[in-house]
Amino acid sequence: TLALYWSRPCGLDGASRQPRAALLPAVAGLADALGVNAASAAYSRFLVTNPLQAKSLTAGFIFASADVSAQKISGATKLDLKRIGASSIVGLFFFGPAAHLWF
Repeated sequence: TLALYWSRPCGLDGASRQPRAALLPAVAGLADALGVNAASAAYSRFLVTNPLQAKSLTAGFIFASADVSAQKISGATKLDLKRIGASSIVGLFFFGPAAHLWF
C-alpha cells in the first residue's frame, strides 16, 4: 500500500516527509507522453493473442540486448554483429519457445 511510502523520509536529513506517492502522477504522465502505456497495452494484447511469438521475439530481443551490454562492459571498441545475431537467434528460436512450453 501507499502507506508504506508515507512513513519514510525522502531527504537525506530525514526532515523532508513529503510522501513518495506524490511522484506517481508525474511518472504516469511521463509514461503517457512517451507512449509507454500504449506500447505496453499493445504488447499485452500481442502476448494474449500470440503467446509463442511474443515470448520468442521478447527472448530474442533480450538475448541481443544482453550481448550488446556484455560487449560494451568487456570494453569492445566495435560491436561483433555476428555474435549479436547468434545470441538473438538462440533467444528467438530456442529459449523463447522452450520457455513458453516450460512455463
